[in-house]
Amino acid sequence: MAVCGLPSIILRRSFSNSAVLCKQVAGRYRATKNRSRALTYEMAMKPSDIGHTKGWNISQTSSLEGERNEEDGTTARSMFEELFIRNFLQGTWHEMQIFTPIIKRRLNQIHICLFLRYSPGGAVPVLYFLTGYTEQFLSYVLKCPVKVHLQTIREKPVYKLI
Repeated sequence: MAVCGLPSIILRRSFSNSAVLCKQVAGRYRATKNRSRALTYEMAMKPSDIGHTKGWNISQTSSLEGERNEEDGTTARSMFEELFIRNFLQGTWHEMQIFTPIIKRRLNQIHICLFLRYSPGGAVPVLYFLTGYTEQFLSYVLKCPVKVHLQTIREKPVYKLI
């Protein structure tokens, strides 16, 4: 017997009545038996919680309604600017960053928050030089004021153990 012109063998083979599996495993860390894996705050958050209990690392609002400008490519330009900023910071602050930088755009300014590894050997003049160099270079290249905020910590803070 055919339904809608299809043979019954095709209908029997294509119908599946198994239970729905709502397992989301991407972006989650597996628990260990002895709870020895240390997670930071960002690692402990589930991907579904971003935007509800945790904010984004980048606030880029050029794709909102009324802010998009197709003629000069504002949306694409801001995306490439953020990629340029991340690559520049990775090269300039080599092996000093602990977390990924947080980039916020406020009006015409770009605020960059860096979490750096603390070194007690007197690297304060180097930090001041790199901060000024980063602000001046990015302000010149991106043609808008850039402010770098630094936070030094001794080691990655442990949020919880799993």
